[in-house]
Amino acid sequence: MTDHHYSYFFWGMGLGAAVGLLYAPKSGIRTRALLSRRAKRAQDLINRQTTELCDDVADKIVQGQKAIKRTAEGVAQAFETGKQALTR
Repeated sequence: MTDHHYSYFFWGMGLGAAVGLLYAPKSGIRTRALLSRRAKRAQDLINRQTTELCDDVADKIVQGQKAIKRTAEGVAQAFETGKQALTR
């Protein structure tokens, strides 16, 4: 980058910081407390959704295992039926 582009970058940073300070709705302590509460809520939401997802995956695994067992039993039964038909 040229020096000219760096000056735009620094002007933008300064302007952004100034606007942020002018329009800051709360003090630093209140803002940190607000951000902390929001982060805690987000963490709780993520934990809850993760738990639900894990439960759903576990249920799907059990359903899949049951379906595989039923299919295997059906194939074994069909094999036995075919074997008996051939020996008659």
